Amino acid sequence: RATTLAPRSCPSRPGFATTTRILRSMAGSLWRSLKTRRPAADGSLVDRDQFETVTPGSAGNRTPLLRVLVDAGVASEEELQQAFADGAELGESLGAVALRRGLVDEEGLAQALARQWSLPCPRAPELDADAAAKADPAAWKELQACPVRAPDGRLTVAVAEPTEQRFRSVRAAVGSDSQFAVVTAAALNRLLTQASADAPAAPAAEELPAEDSF
Repeated sequence: RATTLAPRSCPSRPGFATTTRILRSMAGSLWRSLKTRRPAADGSLVDRDQFETVTPGSAGNRTPLLRVLVDAGVASEEELQQAFADGAELGESLGAVALRRGLVDEEGLAQALARQWSLPCPRAPELDADAAAKADPAAWKELQACPVRAPDGRLTVAVAEPTEQRFRSVRAAVGSDSQFAVVTAAALNRLLTQASADAPAAPAAEELPAEDSF
């Protein structure tokens, strides 16, 4: 009969057995974590099960978009895994590929992104003209973001593609107290066009009188 031997303790170290069990547990957790991840091109880790890039310092508890779409019944996990792989080769996001292939429409993609990032997704966003005036229309277009009216009156900026980098850029431009919402790409383009049309026109250059010729 096989016999399991207990870890041998060291009399001179009272907590040796306990420390050994803790170290073995930590090593096992690290090994299981590394087995499910592979290095990406940028040196970050890609979770093989969830197909989500985990960059050091990013929010590791955010549900991957692939899982959100699967849970919403958009497509099978196999279809979305293939879309993810194809997008990686073309430099496209999973959402862009799913949209292009007709797996989801713009409204559905916006709702999925809002769920992933725990953000509101207004169906009929209205431009907040006062907030939009805080930055040049060209700046909003470059940020791919635009202020919208919010029920609580707080500065709320709509985006179609939420990223941590975009949030940082917006907060650097208009204030760190900004909150965000997800809208469709079509809605964002409409808001940006309206913000540009409502922006005050630049004053015309004053025409200098012509000099007398002799």
